[in-house]
Amino acid sequence: MGVSYVSAHEESVLKHGGTEQRIFDAVRFTAVMKGLVSLI
Repeated sequence: MGVSYVSAHEESVLKHGGTEQRIFDAVRFTAVMKGLVSLI
């Protein structure tokens, strides 16, 4: 999962009426979850 995954995710969110803020929230949430998983 790299930049291409994020871009694809952004496209799908925008197509479904999401806002950029929602996209950033999703990316931040994913980053936090990855951080937590790496700690376990």
